[in-house]
Amino acid sequence: MKDIDLGKEYVIPSPGYRNVRERAGSEQEGLKFQQAKYKVECQDALETAARAEGLPLDISVHSQLRILDEQHHKGKYHHGFNVLKPIRTTSKHQHPVDNAGLFSCMTFSWLTPLAHTAYKKGELFMDDVWPLSKHESSEVNCRRLERLWQEELKETGPEDASLRRVVWIFCRTRLIISIVCLMITQLAGFSGPHCLLSHHGRC
Repeated sequence: MKDIDLGKEYVIPSPGYRNVRERAGSEQEGLKFQQAKYKVECQDALETAARAEGLPLDISVHSQLRILDEQHHKGKYHHGFNVLKPIRTTSKHQHPVDNAGLFSCMTFSWLTPLAHTAYKKGELFMDDVWPLSKHESSEVNCRRLERLWQEELKETGPEDASLRRVVWIFCRTRLIISIVCLMITQLAGFSGPHCLLSHHGRC
């Protein structure tokens, strides 16, 4: 519908035109609501992934990895040998097992706070469980594996590089120690009953 006023032509919106604009506005509001809801869900998913990976929610991933890089110069097995010290200084980590010493690892006493919480509440929730240790996170291990692969490429070249050799270097120390500990455990478990039976047979 058109009207003439002082030589100017303008359009008077009809009821149907207003309904179209109102419907378009409601669709835009619905779209904004869906986007905001999706953003909140993404943030919740990122927070859940951060807890699962052992990353603190108030510190970025890059700063956390930078802290690990600063600790790397202390030695290759600094964190592993630190467990064998009966008396040592501790630092604040995300997981209590990072501060666990020799006796704590042998007796699993670092699980005492979690067991006490489960006893008081009668059940455990995700917020009660500690996040994964940062030393066991996928980001740290992925960077270590990538560093070993780059060293393999530098030493042997792309044609002779072996992923099998890199994987063996990646896990050989832990695998050898685990096999030795398992053999000692099996030997001790067999020696005990054998000594008892031998002593009982003599009597």
